[in-house]
Parts: sequence; C-alpha cells; structure tokens
Amino acid sequence: MENDEDIVRNQGARSLTYMPWHEHLRDFFLSQWKSISIYWLGLFGAFWGLVEASSFFFPNFNLSNNYIFSIGLGGCFLGAIFRCIHTYRNTIPNGLESESATVHKIAFSKKHYWEYALAYELVKSRIQEIDRNLEDVIRNRTHIKITKTMGFDEYIGWLQTRPDNLLRLVSVAKQLLIFDLIDAIHADESNEVDYGKLIRVVNLVRDLYQSAYDFEVEGREIKVPDGFEVVHEIQAGWVSVIRDGFHQMLEILHSVAIRQKGDFSPLDKSIVFDEPPRIDEFGDELDRIGKKMGI
Repeated sequence: MENDEDIVRNQGARSLTYMPWHEHLRDFFLSQWKSISIYWLGLFGAFWGLVEASSFFFPNFNLSNNYIFSIGLGGCFLGAIFRCIHTYRNTIPNGLESESATVHKIAFSKKHYWEYALAYELVKSRIQEIDRNLEDVIRNRTHIKITKTMGFDEYIGWLQTRPDNLLRLVSVAKQLLIFDLIDAIHADESNEVDYGKLIRVVNLVRDLYQSAYDFEVEGREIKVPDGFEVVHEIQAGWVSVIRDGFHQMLEILHSVAIRQKGDFSPLDKSIVFDEPPRIDEFGDELDRIGKKMGI
C-alpha cells in the first residue's frame, strides 16, 4: 500500500518525566500536613479519652503515666501517617477521574517511561472490546444480518469506493498513531502531560477503530448480486490492514513501557500498513465484470 510518498515519519527529541521517591515524599507532606495534624490530634484525643476512662475504672493500674502518653502519642502519629499515605496514594489526577484504577496508579507513580505505560493502558482499554468483536467478524464467528439489497450499478459504485475508504482509514490512522498520540503522551513546556489532550486523542483512536469495525461489517450486510461473489469475497477482511497497524502501535508502546531504568536509546520503530491482500486480483475482477456487463 505504501510507496515512498506514502511513508510518514515523526522525528524529533521529546522530554520524559519521572518522579523519584524524594519528590513523592515532598509532595506527600506538602499536600497532607494539615490532614496529618488533624488525624493525629483526633486519634490521640480518642486514645487519651479511652485511657482516662480506663483509669477511672482501674485506678490501681496507673495508666495515666508518661510511658503510656508517649506510646499513645507515637502510635497515633503513625496511624495518622498511614491514613494520609493511603489518601495520597489514592489521589486521582485531574482529568483521569473516569479512568481505571490501573491508569490512576500509573499516572500517580510516574515511574520511568510511565507516559508510554499510560498510553498503552488507555488505548488498550478502549479498543480491546472492539478488537475482539472485529476478530470474531473476520473469522466468521458472528452472524451479520443482511440489511441491504443493491442493483448491479449501485453495487459496483459501492464496491469501487472500498479501496478509497480503506486508504482514508489508513491515512487517519497514520495521523493519530504516528503523530497525535506520540505528541500527546509527552510533557509540554510546563513539563507536565496534558491529560485532557491525551484523553481526546485516545478517544479519537477508539473512534477510528470503531470505524474500521463498521467498514468490515458494512461489507457483510449487503446481499451480493449474482456474479459478484468472487470480487466481494476478495475485499472481505481488508480491515486486517488497519488492525495490524493498531497492534503494532500497542506493541511499540508496551516495549518502551517495560524498558529497563536508564535505557534512553532512541525510539526507532515503524508501523507498516500492508497492501490489502489480493488487491490486484480485485482490480482484475472488477475489469472482468465491467467488460462482461459492457461497462
């Protein structure tokens, strides 16, 4: 499918972000110090109230001493710390509220190459159901009802649009996967990933994959006129070209996400959209039908 003029490249240097443990520690205390104080005082107040009540009923145990006081003060402080750690670790980044717990964890931890892990999870979660349905359609596991009946002229007109529509799907896939998605997962001038922009792009990726699914289903909803069975069968399954491209992108994202710490080697990867299978045979069959019908 791709001649030299069809090849697109996205070249350039981009920033990766990473949040080490000491920055998490700093952010934890900056964001939680008020809560720590409140929980600490609240827990200690409840603890000391319990001690005083126990001392009233068991005066011989001498519970109101410095040793018990120190244990209570330290224990309540630890309890407040652990409670606030739980709150901090479960903080949902703005813009990702409706995403999964896995996405929240990736965006919170900001480990090495977390941007690629985040994009991988976001894209995979959006297209995996469509991908399963598409595979079932391609492998003829799903019954698609015939909903359209066309005359010869109308059918030939529809058939001639199939290659162009497929090429348009490939063109949009190149733009989204090679340019927009890669740009969206990297930090901007403020050294932050724009989650709103990223979510918009991955939703467009999902919509494109849904269009690819609809492209395949559309061909199976048509009652094939007599004499067109071969040419119709040839174009069935062309959408696998798009599907393979999406799978390649997921593999690229995953390969970077699982890189070893400190591996900053250039990302030199390719997404290849193959030529639709039997495309030459498709053209020849159309010509044969056209000559036979005197078109």
